[in-house]
Amino acid sequence: MPGPVLDGMRATARDTGTSLKSLALAAHARALSLWTGRDDVVTGVVVNTRPERPGADLMVGLYLNTVPLRLTGLDAPLPNWPAGPTRRSGTERPTAPSRSRGSRTAWAGRPST
Repeated sequence: MPGPVLDGMRATARDTGTSLKSLALAAHARALSLWTGRDDVVTGVVVNTRPERPGADLMVGLYLNTVPLRLTGLDAPLPNWPAGPTRRSGTERPTAPSRSRGSRTAWAGRPST
């Protein structure tokens, strides 16, 4: 991705109080909406399914799944549209526990670096 585009996305994410991932997902959903002519689309979101227990970091396997995510109301006018990623990121957060590096290393019995 060209640097200026990425810089603009980072600025928009910061200004709207959302993550870059959520902004990219919202842009992807908007593109699907425009391409299909529908304001109700389904896409896939990759999630980590590695067990949250000691020793899980030693287990062999990819532990990734793609789950469907349905997004509606994608026909909002573009000037009002950046609020969408913030609203959508709020629905995404509760679907998985926080997986910060510190919490991962703490339950694995390793120091956080």
